[in-house]
This record gives sequence, C-alpha cells and structure tokens, in this order.
Amino acid sequence: MLKEYWDLFREWVKNTLRSRIFWLGIVCTLFLAVLVVRLFQLQILDGAAYYDSYVSRTKKEITTTATRGTIYDRNGVVLAGNEAVYNLTVKDTSEYTKANGDFNEMLLRLIEIVKKYDGTIVTELPVIIDDDGQFAYSGKDSAIRQLIRDVYGTSYIEEKSKEGEDVYTYDAETVMKRLMKVSYNFTTRWENAETISKEDALAICNIRYAMRLTAYAKYKSTTICSDISPELQSAILENQQQLLGVEVEQSERRVYPDGVYFSNILGYTGKPSTQELETLQESDSTYEATDMVGKDGLEQYYESELAGTKGNDTVYLNNVGQILDTIDSEPSVRGNDVYLTIDHDLQVAVYNIVEQRLADVLVGKLTIEDFEADDSTLASEFQISVKDVYYQMFNNNILDEKHFSDDGASEAEKQILSLYEGESTLAIHHILEEMVPGATIQSELTEDMQDYMEYVYTFLREKGVITASEIDTSDETFLAWKNTEISFYDFLSYVISKGWIDSSKLGAESAYSDSSQVMSQILSFCEENLSADSGFRKLVYKKLIHNEQLSGNLVCLALIDQGILDVDNASYEELQNGDAQTAFTFIREKIGNTELTPAQIALDPCSGSAIVTDTTTGELLAMVSYPGYDLNKLSGTVDAEYWNKLINDQSEPLYDKATQVRIAPGSVYKLVTTSAGLEEGVIDSSEYINCIGTFDKLDHPRCWIARETGGEHGPLNTAGAIEQSCNFYFYEVGYRLSLNENGEYDAERGLAMLRKYAEKYGFGEKSGVEVAENLSQISTEYPATSAIGQGTNNMTAISLARYVTALATDGKLYTFRLLSKICDANGNVIEELTPEGEQIEGISQSTYDVMREGMYRVVHAAGTAAGAFTGLQIDIAGKSGSVQENLSRANHATFISYGPYNDPKISVTVAIPHGYMAYNAAVVCRYIYQYYFGYIDMEDILDKSYNTLGESATYSD
Repeated sequence: MLKEYWDLFREWVKNTLRSRIFWLGIVCTLFLAVLVVRLFQLQILDGAAYYDSYVSRTKKEITTTATRGTIYDRNGVVLAGNEAVYNLTVKDTSEYTKANGDFNEMLLRLIEIVKKYDGTIVTELPVIIDDDGQFAYSGKDSAIRQLIRDVYGTSYIEEKSKEGEDVYTYDAETVMKRLMKVSYNFTTRWENAETISKEDALAICNIRYAMRLTAYAKYKSTTICSDISPELQSAILENQQQLLGVEVEQSERRVYPDGVYFSNILGYTGKPSTQELETLQESDSTYEATDMVGKDGLEQYYESELAGTKGNDTVYLNNVGQILDTIDSEPSVRGNDVYLTIDHDLQVAVYNIVEQRLADVLVGKLTIEDFEADDSTLASEFQISVKDVYYQMFNNNILDEKHFSDDGASEAEKQILSLYEGESTLAIHHILEEMVPGATIQSELTEDMQDYMEYVYTFLREKGVITASEIDTSDETFLAWKNTEISFYDFLSYVISKGWIDSSKLGAESAYSDSSQVMSQILSFCEENLSADSGFRKLVYKKLIHNEQLSGNLVCLALIDQGILDVDNASYEELQNGDAQTAFTFIREKIGNTELTPAQIALDPCSGSAIVTDTTTGELLAMVSYPGYDLNKLSGTVDAEYWNKLINDQSEPLYDKATQVRIAPGSVYKLVTTSAGLEEGVIDSSEYINCIGTFDKLDHPRCWIARETGGEHGPLNTAGAIEQSCNFYFYEVGYRLSLNENGEYDAERGLAMLRKYAEKYGFGEKSGVEVAENLSQISTEYPATSAIGQGTNNMTAISLARYVTALATDGKLYTFRLLSKICDANGNVIEELTPEGEQIEGISQSTYDVMREGMYRVVHAAGTAAGAFTGLQIDIAGKSGSVQENLSRANHATFISYGPYNDPKISVTVAIPHGYMAYNAAVVCRYIYQYYFGYIDMEDILDKSYNTLGESATYSD
C-alpha cells in the first residue's frame, strides 16, 4: 500500500516538475518574496527616513495676521476696533476642472445659497451693473487700471499703445467680456455660460478675481462673504459635499461704531493696490496682497503702528498646497493703539448741529412756487422751489427706480412708472422727428424740446459717437448750434461732414462712408439706447415734475413706500388725497426734522465743516465734515454699489469739507489785511476812514451796505471797520498797501504785502493734520478785493481754524495734529504728542488788541453777527464772512471765533459753501459754544429742542 502511494507521489512530482505552470509559480513566488522584503524595508525599516525626506521638500514658513490696534478718542471711546465674525471662504483644491466650467458651476451653486440667505458676495472688481443693465466701472481709477492690466497684460497694452490705441479707455462691457471668456471659462464648454444672468456672472468673476491673490499659495483661503448669518453657515455645512473647498472660518472685521461722524478722519481698511503694496513692502517685506491695510485717513497714516507684527507658522504642505501639519508657531503681536485729540461726543454733537442748521436754511428758502434767479437777483434773495427737491429724489438717486417695475411695487410707484413711460416714449418720438430733414430751428422749439435736443448732443458725445476732442468750438456752425440758430439735424449733418463722428461706436454695420447712412445709424442708435440712459431718464423725470404731471404727492408716497421716510397711516392717506400744498407741508416738515437730510437733497446748502480747537494746547477737539459716509461699508471689501452711490452723490461725501474744500473766505480775511495795514504803517487804529458806499478809486467796487441797502457806513476806525465789516475801509487799506515810495499804485506790491501777512498766519502751507489736505491759495489778483477775502483767495476750513487760533492766542501758530498718544496692547505709552506752536514774528501786541476788540464788537451790540449771539451765556469774539463766487448760486458763509473772550479756551470755525449768509455759520458756532460749556446737552441736540434761532432777516457780511 505504501509503495503504491509512494509511486503516485513520485509520478506527481515528475509531472509537476515537467509543468511550465510550476516553474512560473516558482518565479512569481520569488518575485513576491522580493516585493514583500522591499516593502518591509521601505515601510518598516526605512519608512521614517523616507517620510522625512518627502516632507522636507514641502516645509514652508507661513505668516499669520496680527490683530489691528484700536483707535480711541481723547477719552478712551472706541472709534475703530475689531469684532469676531464668521466669513465664507474658498480654496482652490484642484477638485474641479476649470476649463469645462465645473468650478464656475460650483460657484454658481454657492452664489444661489448666499443670495437665499441675504449674504453679500465680495465686490473685488471695480465694476457694477448700472441702471441701464450694463457693466460699468465703479471705483478708484487705480483699481480700474489694475483690472485692465490684469485682463489684457502689460505687453498687449504697450503693443496697442504703439499703434495709437489706449487700452485704458476700454469700457467695462468690453473688459468684462474678455475677462469672462478668456480668463474665467465662460465658453461653450460650460453649458450655463450663455444663460447665466449678468448679476450671477459678475458675482462669479468677483470671487475668481479675489482668488487671484492666492493663486500661488493654495494653502490660503479667500474670503468671499463676510460676517455671515448662522442660517447661511448651516446651509453651507449641509451642502459641503457639493461645495468642495468652501469653508466657514472665524476672523476679525474692522468696525467703526460711529463711522459716519468720523469718516473724514479715520479712513478705512482694505486690500492694498499694487502701488500701495510696493510702497508698504519698502518698509516691511512681510506685507502681502491679501493683507488688510489702511486705505485712507488715519488708518493709512498710522498703518505702521496699527498693523502689529505678523506671526510665523512652520508647516508641512501636501502636493496640492494643503497644510498637513504645523511643527512650529511664533505668535503675532497685536498692533499699537492710537489715541486722538478728538472728543467723540463733541464731534457727534457738532455734526448734528451742522446738519440741522443746513436743514433750517433749506426750510427757510423753500417755496411752493417756481423760482428762477436773474442777473439782478441778490444771493440773499435766492429761493428753492419744492419741485427741485422732488426732482432731486431722482437726480441724486434717493429713490430706487428699479423698484418701480418690480412685482412688489406700490400703487404710487406704478403710477410714476406709467407717467415716465408715456413721457419717455413721446419725448423720443419728438427727438427723432428733429433728426430728419426739415427739422425745426432750435430757438423755435419749446423749452422742453430744446433741453431734450441739447441732451441728445451730450448723450452722443458721452457715448463717444461724437468725438469731443475733434470738435472745433470756435467753428461758426458749432457756435450757431450753441446759440440755437440752427436745427439739431443741420448741426448733426455738419458734424458728420467734418468727420467728428466715430461710427465704430454705432455697431459693426455702421461703417459707412455715405453721410445719410451714418445719420440713419445715429437715429437707430438713439432710438435703441436713449430710453435706457440714466441721464435721459432723469431729464424726463425733471420735465414731468416741473410740468406738474408728476405730483409731489406721488414722490412723497414713493419715498414712504421705499422706506426712506416713515409716517403713520393717517399721514399716508392725507398725502394720497391731498393737493400740492399737502405735499409741500409734508416734505418741508421732513426736511426740517432731518428725516430727509440736506445731503440727500443735495441743493445749496448741502455741506459744511466745523472745527473746534483747544486754544490752550493747540489740540483739535472736533473736525467735522458734513456729510459723512458709512465706513463699515468700505472696510475690508468695498461694497461696489455703495461706492458707486458715494461717487455719484451730488453732496460729495468723499471730499473732506474741513481739509480739502477751498472757498473764498470773505470778510474773515480782513484781519489779515488789518495786520498788514497796521504793521506796515499805512493806517493807524485811531484813524477814521469815511465809507461813502462806493469806493472812489480803481474800478469803483461797492461796499456791501451800498449793494444791499444803498447806504453807507460813514467814518470808521479799525475796530469799527471790523465790527461793521466795511468793505470800503479795507478797499482803502488794500489800495494804500499798493502804493510805492513815490505814491504810485502798484498792484503787485499790494498783493505781496497781503501775501506776506497771510503767510504769517499759516496760509499757503499745510496745517499738519494727518489726513488729505489741500493748500489754501493766496490771492494773486486785485489788491483791493483781495483785501476783503475775495480776489483769488481760496481757503480751507482747517487753515481758517489755524488762523483764528493764532488770533485768540496773540500770535501762537500751531501745527495741528490729530494724534494724542500711541500705546502698546498693555496700555504702556510709546509716544505722546504735544502740538507745536511758534510765535508769529512781526505782529505787535497792539495790533492783536485792536483786532480782538473789533472781533468782540462783531458779536455784540451793532456787530454784523450780533443777532446770532444774543443771550449767549459765554462772552466770545468772532468775525463773519459772506462772499458770492458764482452769480447763479448762493453766497458762501464763514465764521471764525474764540471764547471766552478774556480767557480763551476754544476756537470755533465754521464754513458752509453756498450757505447764503454768515449768520448761518454764526448760529452753528453759537450752539457749539453752548454744548461745549454745558448749556445744552446731547439729548437737546438729538431731539432738536436747543434749536431756537430761525433764519435771520438781517444781513451779516
């Protein structure tokens, strides 16, 4: 039996050894053994070494952001701080293929979720969708130019420049189309590329444009939506599988608790432009394009103090740039805190006082009748038709026209839209009739049609159809058109014949040599585009309102329906059923209580500034620019729609009224002239000069009293001339300063003398404040009128504040600063600043004494500003100024002052462009003194119970 088994076994072995499968198995087994041994060596024996070798190639130093320092007022009130928020971020995880639109599709899903929960996508691009439904630029010129460089590239721009083409003139539509198609894959490979709305397309482009800054650092996320709601957070987490790379991250946001009041001082933060980044990196190489830096104001000026010191993390990254592990960390150091000389409560109080006074002036000038000034109308007699107020609700973009056609539009909004559509259609019909042979001469058209045809010319020029640079404004035919002597058709035909037309702007089919064909294309262009043009729409609304087709009642109802004004049901019904007087009374009340602000109305006066200085230290206690703007909407990522609203706001909130706006100072400048006259010896303070109304030398300019009343001041000494603000007296001083040794009149001599003393008071140099400031301009023409603050004198409010502070301190000229001290995070003082003051040389104490006496008399008894200060609990001194620079607009109003008179504590300067009369600036000063010295409080100001002075009937120069 055993032998049989053995024989079978031997046979099996022989057969197996003869089998190729056996030997193949042996080979495979050997290979497997070798593989197992090798894997054991790689993973067990040498695994750690190989892992270390791998990660050493992807070790990276990553900087971490420092917390920005806080900005405080002089009393420790937070003006600019930080708060923790949750942001929506995205990283390029390489999970999506960009070429076929997968990434865009994910972003589109994300945008839909964000919109559902009322989130706001970043607006990194300086582009919006305008009222015409087109892409339009909205942002600083530097940002627009950077976008164009990013889209086209420097070499393309330079190449086109050599060919005579300026790529920087490309409109937003052209640039965005290229960005979408070439850069962001809006091609046929993405099925939604042709059907996506412009709003969603812009949102995708904004996200991807923001991500460009982290394209070479994929471990960094890009914030695409700030301060998101808990509901949006939950929605993102629920859809995480469809939104790869999208995360919710905690971060810090810069906040400005009362930013509107301090917008001209603080500035805001945001990502640096290319040029800003280069400048920052010159002093600190750690700055990156994704950092939040100071963009304006003190945030920018004290960037190096506020920014802090970045930390460093040493990390390992995988092959797609994701962080695997952190092996070392050096924490960041918080930025220093900055304390200002400004008093928060005083700043807020002064802002509200200025706003209320502007509203009071508007109410006082408001009339239900039409008003049109002529050459004989005095500036003090100007009035404001309430129709102009109604029109400004459209012209200054207060009412949202888009809402008129929404499903939720109110009855009033629907009625307005119906009126607009009817007038617009009719107007375009008549316009086209005036663009064919046989058209009516301009002068024979109705006033409305003349305005429409003039706008068509403006429209064609702005659209580039008529090339403004080619037009010869001295051409006889052009002048005939401007003088309404020919028809618009004849003028346009002439423009075509002269080659002043860029037919490429009319479309691809418009490149004709035949003038009739070009005219036909222009007709079609107007017919297709006029109705969508915002300027044309505003003109239509103006005509509807002034022709009383669109009532004030409907405008007021629309303001209520859109939430701009708030009323009870009874008032709403009264407007519905009332007449023009009802609407007038309603809007007058809303202006008076500032529910509808002077800034929104944007009619003269709609802006102003007020500056309060501590005369004992030279510190600025308040520096108000009205109107302000919401810094929170600009900080971090600029709200493009809000920015667009700001740059188109006719009250110009972005322009600092305290440090940048320059106006003729008027009679406040007469103290410069007094200093020059007394110190140069051309007058004596006890000498009387007889004002006879009209100056009997030079071009016979008149004193204000002759212009206003036909009267004269009679004999006045220096203090009396200051008290009465007698132009005649100061004409004489300017004239005498212009006489040379031989008694001959030399205008340049007089101007040089006035400049000498103006410069002593700091005019012609900057004040020292750490924000944008324009230089005041000292007059270079006409010594006599320059002596009363006219000529070409143009001064900023901050320079006037420096000037009056010097007068209050008998000649101490301070260099202003907003900074009080800098402290570290633990409160230790790093730097403390004391304003520098230098004594003015060459002006005697007796001269200051005379000027101070005159300024005291200005606000007492028969002084030009006495009416504004009757019953004031503080004894002050001041000087008023009114001057008309534009015959079609109201006078500027200025007032400089200090108090108490015998022991000055503060100086107050107020400047109101087109504020009608100096009395209005003086009233602002009065209330500021009452608040500062405790006779009224913030509650009085906010409930307006302090406001007891109406508009004075007395002229104050």
